[in-house]
Amino acid sequence: MLLKTGSQGREVKDWQNFLNAQGHNVGTADGIFGPDTAAGTKAFQAAQGLSADGMAGNNTIAAAQALGFQFAVSAFPPTGNINAVVDISHFQSNVDFAAVKADGLLGVIHKATQGATYTDPEYASKRSAALDQGLLWGAYHFGTAQDVPTQVTHFLDVAAADSNTLLVLDWEENGIASQGTMSLDQAIEFVERVKAAVGQYPVLYGGSLIKNSVGSGNDILSQCPLWLAQYASNPSLPNGWSAYHMWQYTDGVHGPEPHAVNGIGNCDRDVFAGTASDLSSFWKSGLTNA
Repeated sequence: MLLKTGSQGREVKDWQNFLNAQGHNVGTADGIFGPDTAAGTKAFQAAQGLSADGMAGNNTIAAAQALGFQFAVSAFPPTGNINAVVDISHFQSNVDFAAVKADGLLGVIHKATQGATYTDPEYASKRSAALDQGLLWGAYHFGTAQDVPTQVTHFLDVAAADSNTLLVLDWEENGIASQGTMSLDQAIEFVERVKAAVGQYPVLYGGSLIKNSVGSGNDILSQCPLWLAQYASNPSLPNGWSAYHMWQYTDGVHGPEPHAVNGIGNCDRDVFAGTASDLSSFWKSGLTNA
């Protein structure tokens, strides 16, 4: 959840009513997050000992909820988010990317590699088909406990990233015993090596493993944009991040609706914390050495 300047809707109105009730006058609760609401949010944050950035993210809302605040209506996607990203692999065959685009999707993230040697057999063909439809393209690597330099080289070779390719480390439990689960130190090494190769940190995807591994936070991993996996209506962030960039809210079965995408069927779906323009800017932030 992130309410910020430009956000609109019922949740903003609820927040404005709360700020007014707390004595942080923002004027009429009109459901539009403008300068007065930002100022009132900063005043509330300062009073609660929070970083006063003027945006109502998870930490700020949690502090308000401790004082009795609640949203009158639980909206999905959260205010300020767009439901416009899907992530897939070879398990989703015969994808109709024209139908995907017509269904309002803007970005596709596809599995490229896993561990030191595995390559998704449909990565290259689906990339070409998605780009032909004008969709944003991303590549993810499923990390393992195998040699990190080998994994990074393998991922970057297969991903064949250009300046418009979103790169992602998928860091989660791995049930393949011969590969093992990537450790915290290995995840740090992986993202640092990717940055050294392409000029920026990859996106970091995951859920419980990240939360359980970073403890009170990690200075390196927290520089990676967070793609949070949690199939719940109100996701919680790992320590070290004040907001998510993307949230995988469903695996096609669990989590809020919708679960399906035209041209694919039931699948992983993701919201982005921002507008379509924000998504394009984030996605195309540029890999300087690609």
